[in-house]
Amino acid sequence: MVFDRLPILKDRGKMKCSENMKKLIKKYQMMSYEEKMVLTTSFTMSISLLIAIGKIIIGIFSDYILCVVGSFTVILCLAKLECLIGIKKDNRDFRKRNTLVSVFLFLAGLLYIIYMAVSLSFSLPSKDYSKWKAISLALISFIELGLAISGLFKTKKKDHFYHDIKIIGFVSSLTAMLTTQVAILSFTQGGGGDPNYLSGIGIGIVTVLLSINIYFAPVTSVIGREKNSFVLTDHTINTKIKLEEENTLVLCKSRIYGNYVYHYSVKEGKTLSGTIKREKGFWKNTPMYLKILFIILSEILIFAWAIGYFIYFIRTVNMPKKLSKLMKRNGFSKLEDI
Repeated sequence: MVFDRLPILKDRGKMKCSENMKKLIKKYQMMSYEEKMVLTTSFTMSISLLIAIGKIIIGIFSDYILCVVGSFTVILCLAKLECLIGIKKDNRDFRKRNTLVSVFLFLAGLLYIIYMAVSLSFSLPSKDYSKWKAISLALISFIELGLAISGLFKTKKKDHFYHDIKIIGFVSSLTAMLTTQVAILSFTQGGGGDPNYLSGIGIGIVTVLLSINIYFAPVTSVIGREKNSFVLTDHTINTKIKLEEENTLVLCKSRIYGNYVYHYSVKEGKTLSGTIKREKGFWKNTPMYLKILFIILSEILIFAWAIGYFIYFIRTVNMPKKLSKLMKRNGFSKLEDI
């Protein structure tokens, strides 16, 4: 009798497992973008940390390169962990945790620069890869880089810690791209040598610069400082601010990357209340066929785009402060300063 019921019990177990799986999938689908991001980051970070610790342990007894790569990953995981703790604590001790994220990313970049510089100085040989392994790595790395860049755009208007997680992910994807470069050069040119190490130093420098950006972001970015209100205190020097019911003041012009504007409404003829926004630039308004063409020519255009974006970034640093100065020159005072 007991053996006769075993198939029934197995079927019930499968049905229950299937129902639980459906509930978990439905629960995940109902989560917000931020909740999904915290969950996936926690999961991937735990796996990466375990693999990195394993690399360090193996590297101690066999290959110092594994120790360096493992240590780099551990530092990035610690930076992500600080972000997750900051999100969970709802930005309490924000300055402290933001500084720690910046310090961890700075150390990771510094470690990468030192490792690559030492490898370049002593002309250490690069690892060899087969053709198909190199192609597989290239595919995975390009997907990873694409997701990282997409994540950066999705989180650019969200809380600092969410954006920081994506910046750390972007750094990881850059190192994956370098692995791809090493793999491709190993079977096309018999090894990359100096170009690989120079690229690695470049990635380390980018990582250090991103860590500096994270440190200063709370006082230079628009995040959390979008809304600004002003009151007219001296109308005799106002030459630029229109006191219509609704208006838009251009703070920084850029057809390619998008204008930064202050969209405001006027109350009682002298009080302005509005939000700093970034309008859609050339890429957002570009037809699909042109986007495809740019992607095909990406190797030529990516450096020009990156240099232009760096200049744009410098021009748009601390937009709220720029707005306050402009308003002050036109006889306005910020409401919180009165």
